[in-house]
Amino acid sequence: MQKWLRRIAIALASVYLLICVVMYLYQEKLLFHPYLISQDHKYDFADRFDEFRIHLADGSDLDALHFYADTPARGVVIFFHGNGEALDRAGHKAGYFTSRGYDCMMVDYSGYGKSTGTISERNIFNSGLALYDSARAHFPTSRIVIYGMSLGTGVAAHTARDRAWFKSLVLECPYYSITDVAKRRYGFMPIGLLTRYPLSTYQYLKDIQHPTYVIHGTADRVIPVESPRQFLDLGLHQFTYVEVPGAGHGNLPRYKEYDDMWNKALN
Repeated sequence: MQKWLRRIAIALASVYLLICVVMYLYQEKLLFHPYLISQDHKYDFADRFDEFRIHLADGSDLDALHFYADTPARGVVIFFHGNGEALDRAGHKAGYFTSRGYDCMMVDYSGYGKSTGTISERNIFNSGLALYDSARAHFPTSRIVIYGMSLGTGVAAHTARDRAWFKSLVLECPYYSITDVAKRRYGFMPIGLLTRYPLSTYQYLKDIQHPTYVIHGTADRVIPVESPRQFLDLGLHQFTYVEVPGAGHGNLPRYKEYDDMWNKALN
């Protein structure tokens, strides 16, 4: 009997170890869902826009878009999209800002869309910093709004922390950290040891001194609302947290609270 129990214990431990190894080696597949866009693809959007390339020091190129407001721009919103988007989809969101008198600039991370290079936390963060620098060439810091959605919230917060000067920061459906979300989903595993993409949003927010707005839905099944609620315990400077009852992941623009928040962030 003891021999069988020992064999079962060894088998279970082996399966557990195998799951840990698979998660460590293939976590990109869980976290990132990129797709490629042909280099000769022509974007088609209702708003007037320019496509441009950002050259990085490692030799890779980022694909980026600049959408223009119909009237002289009040400023620019730089937008960092989610993990399963590229510019062909994210570009349709620019109209929300151009209709409010703001230009909108966005970029595909390395390994997404037409952008070359490979996916890594460093490359994703470098994509954010490069987009900010491109916007800074056209707008003063007081007119730059940094905005991230889902995966892009960590990029936005990191960009805001490192570049320091901007009008406001907006995080839609953010996470306290990717490590935190993973622990909630895979609590039976040693996530702290396995995570190679911590994207510690809470750490970046601690150093930000400009107005920051967070909005999240209580019915979000991708990033549980309990994750960003932890921001409230950090004593952040000029921090506004908006929780929308019944809202999920990606449908916040349907709610009045979303417009109310953006009215404050843009004015």
